[in-house]
Amino acid sequence: MSQKGRALFELQQYDAALVAYDRALELNPDDRLTLSHKGWLLFEIGQTQAAYACYERSLQIDPRDRFAWNNQGQVLFQLGNITAAIHSYQKATELDSQFYQAWNNLGVAHFEQKSFQDALRCYRYAIDLAADFQAAWYNKGKVLFCLVQSGDRPRSSG
Repeated sequence: MSQKGRALFELQQYDAALVAYDRALELNPDDRLTLSHKGWLLFEIGQTQAAYACYERSLQIDPRDRFAWNNQGQVLFQLGNITAAIHSYQKATELDSQFYQAWNNLGVAHFEQKSFQDALRCYRYAIDLAADFQAAWYNKGKVLFCLVQSGDRPRSSG
């Protein structure tokens, strides 16, 4: 059922995908992967509180799931809880220091809080890990512009 839910999600048949995920969770309520997939679907359709609940449950089952931490961060960011989002992204990067998307997301959260030096550090790290990751390059440009506009100087090179 979980695979069916994922296939339906890819086909943008969101209602049917939710039904499939719910059926899969009836059979195995501790299936963290199904919870995570359902969480992402709920996030995509704007049900952020329900998405958050899925990630909370998934992380209770497996607190070492870096993808769930990253996705929970995105939900929290969307909900406006930037400090909690930063914590989630940091957990993801602690679990996998090579997780360049989480580094970029952490940078976005720091940027939102106007912590431009921290954001720059995160974008640089994401680029070091994945030189072709365009989002990090774009975000690095944005933060460098803000630093120049504010009269602050970027720390270190890169």
